[in-house]
Amino acid sequence: MVRSGVSMFTVVLSALLAVACGEPPEEAAVEQSFNRLVDALEAGDSEEFFRHVSGNTRLFLDDLATGLGGAGAGEFADGGELMEYLLEDELTFRFHRGVASVTVDGDSAVLVTSPDGETHVFLREEGDWRLNMEPVFRSAFDEVLREGGMTLEDLLP
Repeated sequence: MVRSGVSMFTVVLSALLAVACGEPPEEAAVEQSFNRLVDALEAGDSEEFFRHVSGNTRLFLDDLATGLGGAGAGEFADGGELMEYLLEDELTFRFHRGVASVTVDGDSAVLVTSPDGETHVFLREEGDWRLNMEPVFRSAFDEVLREGGMTLEDLLP
């Protein structure tokens, strides 16, 4: 319970600092979304993490969960359950909290973390900024499947 209080404090403080320092509201909103996503990841809260990824990412994971089940490679009810399984592996995701820059262009935004320079694409969906992880998942699963003599297209419905 204390952790969520700290997270809320962090979000409020980030918003206040963004306003005080003159950061545009959309850039601040993207950064807040990123911080909530990282909070969920650090807390091991797969449901909350899943809420902060883009709709196309969720649909891809739903399709992948179905394909994995059909191939006998796991029984996942949906992409959320697959995400829960993926987050059990501590090496699955690592995000640096430092934000070097945020650039908003309409309903998409690019957030660059520091010190690693990782680029994260966010999409505005229903008023919220959500991380587009479909390309990351698609690439990672395709690489693993190719090692086993399959492709992602063999697996997806």
